[in-house]
Amino acid sequence: MTETVTTDLLALATTLRHAINNAHLATLGRATEIARIYDERATNPRIGDLVTEATTIFGVRHKNGTDLDAVGILEEIASEGRGGMDEVFYIRTLDGRRFKWVNASMIAAVSEPTLLR
Repeated sequence: MTETVTTDLLALATTLRHAINNAHLATLGRATEIARIYDERATNPRIGDLVTEATTIFGVRHKNGTDLDAVGILEEIASEGRGGMDEVFYIRTLDGRRFKWVNASMIAAVSEPTLLR
């Protein structure tokens, strides 16, 4: 992958990550039915959803991590670790890698009304 493509993908990942998080934050504390439905759908991502990892969005990132590691298509949700206590999310990042998040919070990008149901 060229440096320009990597830079463009990183910028896109950062923008998507913040936009998805901000859309979700806009629903919190709202009493409207659509906000409640959106929040429910966004915080319960499904396989195939465009997602962002929300635990580290404004804080500490994993070693050498970038926003490219935190945006992608959700491929798998699993229970792993000792006694299956860890919730694990596998995403296909924008640059095509399979990336693993453990005990993280994922938010789905809910982009059309039909996805709310």
